[in-house]
Amino acid sequence: TLGDAAVRPRHNEGVRRRMPTPGAALRALSPTRQHWRHTYRDLLDQDDTAGVVLLDTHGRVRLWTAGAARLLGGPLPPGAPVAGAALPPATLEIISSTRPGADGTAVISGRVLRFTHRAVTAHGRTIGWATTVRDDTTTERLVAQLQAERDSTAPLRARAHDADNRLHT
Repeated sequence: TLGDAAVRPRHNEGVRRRMPTPGAALRALSPTRQHWRHTYRDLLDQDDTAGVVLLDTHGRVRLWTAGAARLLGGPLPPGAPVAGAALPPATLEIISSTRPGADGTAVISGRVLRFTHRAVTAHGRTIGWATTVRDDTTTERLVAQLQAERDSTAPLRARAHDADNRLHT
């Protein structure tokens, strides 16, 4: 009867749903997707000139690659708060920022490091922050050498131009 239906509990009522663990989510991926995920992670760890730091929305480390550990002076384990890292304040501000595009450059241990900071989103909401760290020391050194070469050749070009003008007059 209608009265019985109104008293009967709903199908989902009183049932607690368990949230899937990260391991369960990984196991749910197809073997091909698992392979590519591990391959991508291995590539990130093998890069000599760059590192990746992933943080959740609470500022805890989710990924700190070997490249990031090498460039920033040491690893941080997953789950550790990034605020506890022994980093210069400007570097810590870039990595822990909650605003997109908080990019920057810093000199750490004589190396020029360039940071790119982006939000990580899923289904339209921010779930964390990704920061790439790239060692641009060699690039900066080459740019400085190139500029020095240009500066030293500028007077020679001016002399050659003056000599051409004298020949035409």
